Amino acid sequence: MTRSRPILTPAQVMQRAMRWDFVAAAVVAVGAAVIGWFVAAWTGALSGLIGGAIVAALTAITATAVRISGRRASGPENAIPFIVVITTSWLLKLIVFVGLVLTLSHQSWVQPTVLFLAIIVGIVASLMVEILVIVRSRVLYVPDGE
Repeated sequence: MTRSRPILTPAQVMQRAMRWDFVAAAVVAVGAAVIGWFVAAWTGALSGLIGGAIVAALTAITATAVRISGRRASGPENAIPFIVVITTSWLLKLIVFVGLVLTLSHQSWVQPTVLFLAIIVGIVASLMVEILVIVRSRVLYVPDGE
C-alpha cells in the first residue's frame, strides 16, 4: 500500500524548501571547513565556514522575500508588488554578496579559493534542494470550490 503525499500550499512548499536550504548550507559549511582545514589549516577552515554562512544569509534573504511577497500576492492585481519585493530581494542579495566578497577578499585570514568554492557549492546545493522539494511536492493549482 502506498501513502500519498499531502497537498500543500505554495507557502508550505517554500517553507519546506527554505528549511532544507539551511540544512544544505550547514552541511556545505562543515564540509568546506573540513576540506579547507586540509588545504590551508585554520584559514581554510574559517573560510569554508564563512562561505557556508554567506549562503545561509542569502537563503535567509530569499526566505524573507518569499514570505513577504506570498502574503501580498492574493490575486492578479497584486502582481506588481510581488514582482517589486522579489526583484528588490535579488538586488539586496547581489549587494550583500558583492560587499562581502570585496571585503573578505582583502583579509589575510581568509583563503579565497576555499571561500569561493564553498559559496559556489552552497548555491548549487541550494538550487538542487529547491528543485527537489518543488518537484516532490503536491500543490493544489486551483482553489477549492472553483
